Amino acid sequence: MNYNEVEDILASILEKETEILDKPTEDEWKELSGVFNYTFSNEFQYFIELMAEWSFPGDIYNVSKGNTNGNDTIEEVYEHEMNNGNWDSKMIPFYGIGNGDYFCLNAMELNEVKVYYYYDDKGIFEEYSDNLCKWIKDLPMFLA
Repeated sequence: MNYNEVEDILASILEKETEILDKPTEDEWKELSGVFNYTFSNEFQYFIELMAEWSFPGDIYNVSKGNTNGNDTIEEVYEHEMNNGNWDSKMIPFYGIGNGDYFCLNAMELNEVKVYYYYDDKGIFEEYSDNLCKWIKDLPMFLA
């Protein structure tokens, strides 16, 4: 998927942000990639960057440390979970549902970008979508 395709999906289901927010810089992406020893896919970067323009329900975690929507960064949430539970160190949380559950990426999967769901009450991760593009395309149904 390209940037415009991701934006078209988001535009069909979300409201515009009311203020101008900062998109992650190239240096911020490099820093986050270094934390996880992981190269984030273009589609994931597009999705996160578009969160500076679109208001998403729940907490999409930030990469930018500038003017953001006020949600924590991906790194902060990861560190919190690593310090306070039985978090799997290879799982990268990017979307908090609000009840301790998360959507995550697996830092060990370099060729396939699957999306996982973490069930806090069960303490388990399960594959939710076999690829990120499919997950993005399914957002209209998920948020309906």
